[in-house]
Amino acid sequence: MISANANVVIGPKEQRYHEAVARVRRHDDKTPIGMCSSHEIERLEKLAAQLEKGAEVSRSNESLARAQNILQSLWQRYHNARTEILKWQDELQRHRPQLAIIGAPVGYFQEPETIASAAQSFSNVEECDAFNTKFGHKVMDLETKVTTLKDYCQQWTRLTLEQQNRKLIMAIADRI
Repeated sequence: MISANANVVIGPKEQRYHEAVARVRRHDDKTPIGMCSSHEIERLEKLAAQLEKGAEVSRSNESLARAQNILQSLWQRYHNARTEILKWQDELQRHRPQLAIIGAPVGYFQEPETIASAAQSFSNVEECDAFNTKFGHKVMDLETKVTTLKDYCQQWTRLTLEQQNRKLIMAIADRI
Protein backbone atom coordinates (compact mmCIF):
# COMPACT_ATOMS: atom_id res chain seq x y z
CA MET A 1 0.00 0.00 0.00
CA ILE A 2 1.14 3.53 -0.76
CA SER A 3 0.77 6.13 2.00
CA ALA A 4 -0.27 9.78 1.62
CA ASN A 5 3.34 10.49 0.72
CA ALA A 6 3.59 8.80 -2.69
CA ASN A 7 7.25 7.93 -2.14
CA VAL A 8 6.67 5.75 0.95
CA VAL A 9 5.39 2.20 0.51
CA ILE A 10 3.66 0.56 3.50
CA GLY A 11 3.99 -3.19 3.91
CA PRO A 12 1.41 -5.62 5.32
CA LYS A 13 2.87 -5.37 8.82
CA GLU A 14 2.64 -1.57 8.84
CA GLN A 15 -0.87 -1.81 7.32
CA ARG A 16 -2.01 -4.04 10.23
CA TYR A 17 -0.38 -1.63 12.68
CA HIS A 18 -2.18 1.43 11.24
CA GLU A 19 -5.51 -0.39 11.16
CA ALA A 20 -5.09 -1.50 14.79
CA VAL A 21 -4.15 2.05 15.85
CA ALA A 22 -7.20 3.45 14.04
CA ARG A 23 -9.51 0.91 15.73
CA VAL A 24 -8.11 1.74 19.17
CA ARG A 25 -8.26 5.52 18.55
CA ARG A 26 -11.94 5.24 17.55
CA HIS A 27 -12.72 4.22 21.14
CA ASP A 28 -9.89 5.75 23.19
CA ASP A 29 -7.60 8.44 21.83
CA LYS A 30 -5.53 8.60 25.05
CA THR A 31 -4.18 5.05 24.86
CA PRO A 32 -0.38 5.05 24.53
CA ILE A 33 0.72 3.66 21.18
CA GLY A 34 4.17 2.10 20.81
CA MET A 35 6.38 1.64 17.81
CA CYS A 36 5.35 -0.67 14.98
CA SER A 37 6.33 -4.17 16.09
CA SER A 38 4.68 -7.58 16.02
CA HIS A 39 4.17 -7.44 19.78
CA GLU A 40 2.63 -3.94 19.62
CA ILE A 41 0.34 -4.94 16.73
CA GLU A 42 -0.98 -7.93 18.72
CA ARG A 43 -1.46 -5.75 21.84
CA LEU A 44 -3.33 -3.10 19.85
CA GLU A 45 -5.54 -5.67 18.10
CA LYS A 46 -6.46 -7.28 21.45
CA LEU A 47 -7.10 -3.86 22.97
CA ALA A 48 -9.22 -2.81 19.98
CA ALA A 49 -11.30 -6.00 20.31
CA GLN A 50 -11.83 -5.34 24.04
CA LEU A 51 -12.77 -1.70 23.41
CA GLU A 52 -15.20 -2.68 20.63
CA LYS A 53 -16.81 -5.31 22.85
CA GLY A 54 -17.08 -2.78 25.69
CA ALA A 55 -18.65 -0.23 23.34
CA GLU A 56 -21.20 -2.83 22.19
CA VAL A 57 -22.09 -3.72 25.79
CA SER A 58 -22.36 -0.03 26.60
CA ARG A 59 -24.72 0.55 23.64
CA SER A 60 -26.78 -2.45 24.73
CA ASN A 61 -26.95 -1.15 28.31
CA GLU A 62 -27.97 2.30 27.08
CA SER A 63 -30.74 0.74 24.98
CA LEU A 64 -31.95 -1.30 27.94
CA ALA A 65 -31.85 1.76 30.19
CA ARG A 66 -33.87 3.71 27.61
CA ALA A 67 -36.45 0.91 27.37
CA GLN A 68 -36.67 0.68 31.16
CA ASN A 69 -37.16 4.46 31.41
CA ILE A 70 -40.03 4.16 28.94
CA LEU A 71 -41.48 1.33 31.04
CA GLN A 72 -41.18 3.41 34.21
CA SER A 73 -42.99 6.28 32.48
CA LEU A 74 -45.75 3.94 31.30
CA TRP A 75 -46.05 2.54 34.83
CA GLN A 76 -46.49 6.04 36.24
CA ARG A 77 -49.07 6.92 33.57
CA TYR A 78 -50.99 3.72 34.35
CA HIS A 79 -51.15 4.49 38.05
CA ASN A 80 -52.17 8.12 37.38
CA ALA A 81 -54.94 7.00 34.99
CA ARG A 82 -56.15 4.34 37.43
CA THR A 83 -56.33 6.92 40.22
CA GLU A 84 -58.28 9.29 37.97
CA ILE A 85 -60.71 6.51 36.98
CA LEU A 86 -61.36 5.67 40.63
CA LYS A 87 -61.98 9.35 41.35
CA TRP A 88 -64.50 9.70 38.49
CA GLN A 89 -66.14 6.38 39.36
CA ASP A 90 -66.64 7.65 42.90
CA GLU A 91 -68.33 10.74 41.47
CA LEU A 92 -70.52 8.58 39.21
CA GLN A 93 -71.41 6.35 42.18
CA ARG A 94 -73.11 9.33 43.83
CA HIS A 95 -75.49 9.53 40.85
CA ARG A 96 -75.72 5.79 40.12
CA PRO A 97 -79.51 5.40 40.61
CA GLN A 98 -80.26 8.19 38.16
CA LEU A 99 -77.57 7.07 35.72
CA ALA A 100 -78.91 3.50 35.85
CA ILE A 101 -82.28 4.82 34.69
CA ILE A 102 -80.80 6.64 31.71
CA GLY A 103 -78.64 3.64 30.87
CA ALA A 104 -75.07 4.37 31.94
CA PRO A 105 -72.78 1.61 30.65
CA VAL A 106 -71.95 -0.96 33.35
CA GLY A 107 -68.27 -0.78 32.36
CA TYR A 108 -68.11 2.73 33.75
CA PHE A 109 -68.44 1.30 37.26
CA GLN A 110 -65.95 -1.56 36.93
CA GLU A 111 -62.68 -0.98 38.76
CA PRO A 112 -59.58 -1.09 36.54
CA GLU A 113 -57.07 -3.89 36.94
CA THR A 114 -54.55 -3.46 39.75
CA ILE A 115 -50.90 -3.87 38.84
CA ALA A 116 -47.77 -4.10 40.97
CA SER A 117 -46.52 -0.87 42.49
CA ALA A 118 -43.11 -1.25 40.84
CA ALA A 119 -42.27 -1.82 37.20
CA GLN A 120 -40.87 -5.18 36.12
CA SER A 121 -37.17 -5.57 35.44
CA PHE A 122 -35.89 -7.04 32.19
CA SER A 123 -32.47 -8.42 31.27
CA ASN A 124 -32.61 -7.60 27.57
CA VAL A 125 -33.94 -4.83 25.37
CA GLU A 126 -36.13 -7.03 23.17
CA GLU A 127 -38.20 -8.35 26.10
CA CYS A 128 -38.57 -4.88 27.58
CA ASP A 129 -39.60 -3.33 24.23
CA ALA A 130 -42.15 -6.10 23.61
CA PHE A 131 -43.64 -5.59 27.07
CA ASN A 132 -43.64 -1.80 26.59
CA THR A 133 -45.65 -2.21 23.39
CA LYS A 134 -48.31 -4.39 25.03
CA PHE A 135 -48.39 -2.35 28.22
CA GLY A 136 -48.50 0.92 26.25
CA HIS A 137 -51.79 -0.18 24.66
CA LYS A 138 -53.21 -0.94 28.11
CA VAL A 139 -52.15 2.49 29.37
CA MET A 140 -53.70 4.26 26.38
CA ASP A 141 -56.97 2.34 26.90
CA LEU A 142 -57.03 3.41 30.54
CA GLU A 143 -56.29 7.03 29.64
CA THR A 144 -59.12 6.93 27.11
CA LYS A 145 -61.44 5.56 29.78
CA VAL A 146 -60.47 8.45 32.07
CA THR A 147 -61.52 10.94 29.40
CA THR A 148 -64.77 9.08 28.72
CA LEU A 149 -65.70 8.86 32.41
CA LYS A 150 -64.81 12.48 33.03
CA ASP A 151 -66.88 13.67 30.06
CA TYR A 152 -69.85 11.48 31.02
CA CYS A 153 -69.78 12.58 34.64
CA GLN A 154 -69.37 16.26 33.81
CA GLN A 155 -72.21 16.13 31.30
CA TRP A 156 -74.55 14.85 34.00
CA THR A 157 -73.40 17.16 36.80
CA ARG A 158 -73.56 20.25 34.59
CA LEU A 159 -77.25 19.69 33.93
CA THR A 160 -79.66 21.63 36.08
CA LEU A 161 -82.00 19.66 38.31
CA GLU A 162 -84.80 20.34 35.82
CA GLN A 163 -82.69 19.06 32.89
CA GLN A 164 -81.73 15.95 34.86
CA ASN A 165 -85.39 15.26 35.66
CA ARG A 166 -86.37 15.73 32.01
CA LYS A 167 -83.65 13.33 30.92
CA LEU A 168 -84.84 10.73 33.46
CA ILE A 169 -88.46 11.11 32.38
CA MET A 170 -87.49 10.72 28.69
CA ALA A 171 -85.48 7.57 29.48
CA ILE A 172 -88.44 6.05 31.34
CA ALA A 173 -90.84 7.08 28.56
CA ASP A 174 -88.60 5.37 25.96
CA ARG A 175 -88.95 2.10 27.85
CA ILE A 176 -92.73 2.20 28.02
